[in-house]
Amino acid sequence: MTEPSASIVRPTLFDSVERWADRDFGEDLRNFLEEICYSDLASYAQLIHHKDIIIQCLLRHLADRSLSLPAFCDFCSAIATDLRDDFHTHFWQIFDAISKLVLASKGKEKCSDNELECALRAMEQIVRINFRFVSARLKQLFSRLLPLFAFPSDVRLRFISARTFSFVFLKAPFPHKLAKFLLVKCFSDCGHLRDGLSLFFFDAFLGVEENEAKLEELIDAFVVPIFEMSSESELRRFSITFLSDVFRKSISDKNLFVSTGIVAKLHKRFESAVDPNELQTLSEWLLLWVNAKRHSHFVEENAKKLLPLVVTKIELASADCAELFEQYLQLISALLLSLPPSSDNLSSVFAVLANFGTDSCRLPALLRCLARLRPLPLFRSSVMDLVDRVASSLLASVPADFGTVSQQQLQLLRELLIFYKNILTDLPSAGDHSLFSSCQSPAFCVRLHLPIRHFVVAVLHNPSDYPSDFFDFALLIWPHLWLVNEKPEGSDAINYLVIQSIRKGTKQRLTEKETERLWNGTYATLLKRE
Repeated sequence: MTEPSASIVRPTLFDSVERWADRDFGEDLRNFLEEICYSDLASYAQLIHHKDIIIQCLLRHLADRSLSLPAFCDFCSAIATDLRDDFHTHFWQIFDAISKLVLASKGKEKCSDNELECALRAMEQIVRINFRFVSARLKQLFSRLLPLFAFPSDVRLRFISARTFSFVFLKAPFPHKLAKFLLVKCFSDCGHLRDGLSLFFFDAFLGVEENEAKLEELIDAFVVPIFEMSSESELRRFSITFLSDVFRKSISDKNLFVSTGIVAKLHKRFESAVDPNELQTLSEWLLLWVNAKRHSHFVEENAKKLLPLVVTKIELASADCAELFEQYLQLISALLLSLPPSSDNLSSVFAVLANFGTDSCRLPALLRCLARLRPLPLFRSSVMDLVDRVASSLLASVPADFGTVSQQQLQLLRELLIFYKNILTDLPSAGDHSLFSSCQSPAFCVRLHLPIRHFVVAVLHNPSDYPSDFFDFALLIWPHLWLVNEKPEGSDAINYLVIQSIRKGTKQRLTEKETERLWNGTYATLLKRE
């Protein structure tokens, strides 16, 4: 039996009863006080002697959904405070009784906001008071908490429950084991547990406040179990996506301390990691913060430190790891877009990227990366100069007889056409764009890209020799490849397409593809005439 502290003048339960008697002295409360012979309780000794009767009366009133539910929830936390270790034998009874009320709150029996908050606060307090007892029984505790986190019909309950019990993770003796246990439970659930549990993990981050060591420990607890899972397992893939959701919540919350700590920890792990699967996941997570730079979560200093590290990693990446290579390129392009144009070492980055221009396996991913750099001021020079070298080399390797082109070459040419289409077709209209009032496009210098122009004209003149989508790409690209004072080659082929389509359309309904080509051909002709 635990002796009360000398500093406590009277049992907490007595103060709680008097406080509620002044506010809500209803019939349920009067009956409870009579049942426990409250008028005869004058000391801790008497309280402890009658503890079983008091707790049984509390359980009965909770089961009957007392009209004074907030009061009885407060009594539960008060008696737990008074009994301390002597409360352990009744812990699960009280916790389950309150939890049952919360989980049954639907229809006419739905708890009010006040009742819900009082119930969850009481559950939180009895867990805190008895945490030494609970810490050895966390699986039992979470078998009761998970239904709260997964409550199907009330997102408010999931939100409040996650926030209320997030402290458990911070105080858990083996947080990494707890994290893995919860991830496994979440993976096997097909309801709302993912939503509630992601809130629980997120609130745990917020609970560290300004404790850097605790934040680092917490990040490890979440991340390490995931990387210990088999790289081919569905559980690992699910856990990566799940933790990405948690990170997005941290970004949206705009808590600079938490985000700075997470970025620093991920950067440190990325720097030392060698496993391709781990590197790809870390790149995905870092990319979340790079893309959130506008929210000041990823400051310029972080970008300057991370960019050379990623460039080094991509140089060392195996040619067999195509997904990792593309993930690196996504991170590099996002970092380049986040830095000011005057940043140092940008030329060295493009020098490294240029080395991949001759790798047929990596060229498609490289072109997609370069297309994302369209907003950069140096796009017209550094990026398009690189593309010109790549395009010239690729087109020079195409045989005169296009029918002998390999499937790999065919796909590379398709990726090249897609690149030009993507960077050119988002230009403003002719009347507003300097392309039509000067001798070069803001996207690139036309004179340096003659090989792609010759290829586009060849496709327009001989559409049957090329895949059908090549002709569609050529229609979109063609009007942007000419200087304003030039007579464009290929206009006769486009005019022929338009006239033939109109003639056919007067006799029969054009297919969707024929209509699209007629529109694109007409638009290209009008655009060039402007």
